[in-house]
Amino acid sequence: MQTSPDWTIPETAPPRTLFRADRIGPHHALASAAIPMIFPPVRIDNELYFDGG
Repeated sequence: MQTSPDWTIPETAPPRTLFRADRIGPHHALASAAIPMIFPPVRIDNELYFDGG
């Protein structure tokens, strides 16, 4: 298999934070119990969180 020497593989997505150390508080517990269509999602740091199953 030959490839062009000028060909480069572009990055598919910019790097992002996958884990963030944070203090766990009441909002985190509520988000863990937020079942879609039963309990509403919880907003933490301007993002909505809910139980994913």
